Amino acid sequence: MLKEHLVHSATLQKPPELLV
Repeated sequence: MLKEHLVHSATLQKPPELLV
């Protein structure tokens, strides 16, 4: 659960441009 929370939080902090 902690890992998922950290990953989700990190993804929100990073701009969507990096995800694409």
